[in-house]
Amino acid sequence: MELGRFVLHRSGEEGIDELWGEPFRAFSIPVEDFYESRYIKIGQSMRDIDKISDVMVDTFTQIPAFIDIEPAIREFTSLAKVKTEVLRTDPDIFEVWSQLVTAAERLANHAPHPALVESGAGATHNVSDGLQLLRNGRDLIFYITRARTPMPKSTREYIERCATYLQTGVVPLLPSPLPS
Repeated sequence: MELGRFVLHRSGEEGIDELWGEPFRAFSIPVEDFYESRYIKIGQSMRDIDKISDVMVDTFTQIPAFIDIEPAIREFTSLAKVKTEVLRTDPDIFEVWSQLVTAAERLANHAPHPALVESGAGATHNVSDGLQLLRNGRDLIFYITRARTPMPKSTREYIERCATYLQTGVVPLLPSPLPS
């Protein structure tokens, strides 16, 4: 059970104990306690999805090239929360999953406002960095949604990267997960 914290999410992001510990935990505690802890984690996941969504909206709507991004972010995160609640065995999963994936694609393929990019409005922000940061937020929400568990370290780091981008106009490089 102690080894669970060393198992990384398949994205390479922080460790998620559910990948290792949850299956064993299900057999080591009463069923009621197991389900209670799962519902708490689902609630925490939804809280973090909202937190990431709010930071994305607050960051990108202040940058002229991304002024119209809020509806795409809100649609995606709303569907991510629905997906978090729906079990894989639920017949609605096919409809929910297809809606989530298409909303994610719309968000990832968002084109910055062309007139504002061409005019140089907001030229203090690197647009390609912004697009990558937007996709990183989408990916993080996907990871949380699929695992149905919060990723506090990754969420905190993403929020910090958004703040840096808003302040400096560039996205800081991610630290290398391997020692130099």
